[in-house]
Amino acid sequence: MTRRSTLISLVAAMVLPISLIATDALSAVVASTGGALLRVDNRSDITPSSTASVAFVTLPGAAINFSLSTGRLIKARFTAASKCVKFGSGSSCAVRIVAINTGTSAIVELHPQAGFGFAFDSDVTATTDDFGEAHAMDRSLRLAAGNYSIRVQFAVTDTSTAFTLDDWHFSVETFQ
Repeated sequence: MTRRSTLISLVAAMVLPISLIATDALSAVVASTGGALLRVDNRSDITPSSTASVAFVTLPGAAINFSLSTGRLIKARFTAASKCVKFGSGSSCAVRIVAINTGTSAIVELHPQAGFGFAFDSDVTATTDDFGEAHAMDRSLRLAAGNYSIRVQFAVTDTSTAFTLDDWHFSVETFQ
């Protein structure tokens, strides 16, 4: 084997694992693009809403319904003062934004699709009170033509946790 072929073999042996690592790291990235902004829908409420449900439930009033005649990029933002309190040790409080196709009842979470993996707020162990603080999230998804309800849902990881959202604002933008 010549020195040149040995060098090529070594480089190939190094590049292959690096490219596999890079591919694995990038495989979680989801990209979407849209054109001009077509529509903005907003909802907000200053009334506190609470849950102790370990299943996601829709935040009262945080639903925006619309029809798409063709596929569109949807971008949704949610901000709120939140309070996550567990009676005992720490817990997490989750928020997600979903699109429900009202014709098929299919539910899909907007990206990133993290479910309980995205802690909107958390309880701090050994504290007597978790003071409310501002939190926010931003999500997007390209939807096919159809009738949709975009909703904010919230849940807790433990039923002894109280999760309250207050002074919230929910905005959905539709792009070309």
